[in-house]
Amino acid sequence: ECLRDHWVNKNEELSLKDGQEARKVAPWKDMIAGGVAGGVGSFMTNPMDVIKTRLQVNSELYSGNVWVCASRTLEEGGP
Repeated sequence: ECLRDHWVNKNEELSLKDGQEARKVAPWKDMIAGGVAGGVGSFMTNPMDVIKTRLQVNSELYSGNVWVCASRTLEEGGP
């Protein structure tokens, strides 16, 4: 929402029409803002999800330790 408010709606006028807001925003700006937000969200949560799944499947291999699992995953897959 921050990206949308500061980039998509930055110079757009919001007018009141019958008590409702009418936006004049190009649809491609909403699509780009949504794509960027989705990409950032996936980029941030995917590594944590991989570690969680590895610990659920075989926690004995990592001694049930999140840091051990994270370091071994980083060694296997790289940055």
